[in-house]
Amino acid sequence: MKGKFKIWCETNEERDAVLKKMDCEGIKWFVGQRPINFKYVYNAPMALFVEDGRITQTDDKDWFKTKEECFKEITPEEYIGKNECIVIYRKDQKVIALDKYTGKKAEATCNPADDFDFEVGAKLAFERLMKPECKFKVDDNIIGIKGNTYGITKEGWKGKVVKISEDGSILVVGEGIKYGVWVNPRYFALYEKPEIKVGDTVKVVDKGFCFTTYSDWVVKNISDAKHVAKYCYGECVEDGMTGTVVAIADHSSKPGKLLVYFETYCGCYLIGIEGLKKC
Repeated sequence: MKGKFKIWCETNEERDAVLKKMDCEGIKWFVGQRPINFKYVYNAPMALFVEDGRITQTDDKDWFKTKEECFKEITPEEYIGKNECIVIYRKDQKVIALDKYTGKKAEATCNPADDFDFEVGAKLAFERLMKPECKFKVDDNIIGIKGNTYGITKEGWKGKVVKISEDGSILVVGEGIKYGVWVNPRYFALYEKPEIKVGDTVKVVDKGFCFTTYSDWVVKNISDAKHVAKYCYGECVEDGMTGTVVAIADHSSKPGKLLVYFETYCGCYLIGIEGLKKC
């Protein structure tokens, strides 16, 4: 994988698997050593950052968050890839289908009055295992994410779930859609409507969501040159700091992730909406 990216590893097993793949790709530690030969790797939970084929690390999750605007975040699963394996077996009067990668199970139970038929049970168990699970519920607010090609519901589109089908598809209404359209839920994410509005007074509750060098967002979303000039580039807010909201808009590469630009007595700061509360 090319470019700048970061991976948060919750377990040492995830960390070791990621480092093993990085070693295969010729990526090295910032000191030049191979990933699998470096003695000073942090224990999980920890993060790995890759830039120009060199690795750095941290076990500070707050710092991991603040680097979000610089590094693309991917999961260990996305980096390593899946090793999918489904096993189907009999246990008493049941046939069980087990996804060994996710641990998910599905069962088919034979009626005591019927003759046991493993083939029929296996088909039923497999179908139940593969049936898609909808990650949404009716009335959830959703937003189109990257990769969405559903016409008007493309990336950044906002709407609501009004119905869920048996196959996991969702019927949505929203911007430009009055009567509803069926879509695949994989191209959508939950969208939390913000309680915070422009002009509100807010207080910082988690400075870890601060964006200290995201000047592209500021230039794109702030029309007042005076407010642009007040951006405290390279500086982080402090918990407990208060200010007035100047603008609210999505992260450029993550629609639905709202960022807030607010003004304090010492300048303007950019922070994820999760790091603020309304005063």
